[in-house]
Amino acid sequence: MGAFSSTKTIPIAVADLGPVANDLVLHFRQQGYETTSQPTLTGGWDVSITKGGVFKAGLGTKTALKIETAVGRNQTNLRVRLGVFGLQAIPSAISLLLFWPLLATQIFGLVRQSHLDDEAIACIEDSLKMHAAQSTAASVLPSRQQRFCVECGSVNLPNASSCSKCGVKLPTTGQSVSGTA
Repeated sequence: MGAFSSTKTIPIAVADLGPVANDLVLHFRQQGYETTSQPTLTGGWDVSITKGGVFKAGLGTKTALKIETAVGRNQTNLRVRLGVFGLQAIPSAISLLLFWPLLATQIFGLVRQSHLDDEAIACIEDSLKMHAAQSTAASVLPSRQQRFCVECGSVNLPNASSCSKCGVKLPTTGQSVSGTA
C-alpha cells in the first residue's frame, strides 16, 4: 500500500542512469539514510531510501521512499513513492485495533517526511544536468584529426586544403603557423 506517489518527466536524457542513481544514493547516505539501488531490465534504476529513526519498521510494515528512474525518448521518467509497504489484511486489522498509537506515530512521521520526494527529484535533476553536460562536452571535444583555420578559427575536415569558411589556405601537417609571408 503506498501512501503517496508522484511521477515526473525530466526533459534530459543520458545514456547511462547508473551515475545518476549513484549520485542520489550518495546524497542520502551523507544524511544518514540507508539506501539500496539496483538496475532494472529496461536500463533504469530503482533506489530505496529508509531511515531507522524516521522510517519505522514495526508490526510487519515498513515506510520507505522508493524512486524508479527510466530512460525515455530524450527524457528521463521518475516515479517516486512514499508509503507503508508490507501490509497484509489480517495483521493490518489487528494492528489497527490494538496498536493504533504506534501506527499513528508512523503515519505522522511519514507525512512529516513527505518533502523527501522533492529533495530526491531535485537531486536527480541536478545530476542529470551535470552528466548530460559532461556527455555533451565530451562529444564536442575536437578530434586530433580536425584542422583549424589560423585566420578565422573554423574547424575543417582533416583532408581540407583551405578553410571552408574564409577560404584561407590551411597549413600542411608539420608546417609552422607562427610566421607570416
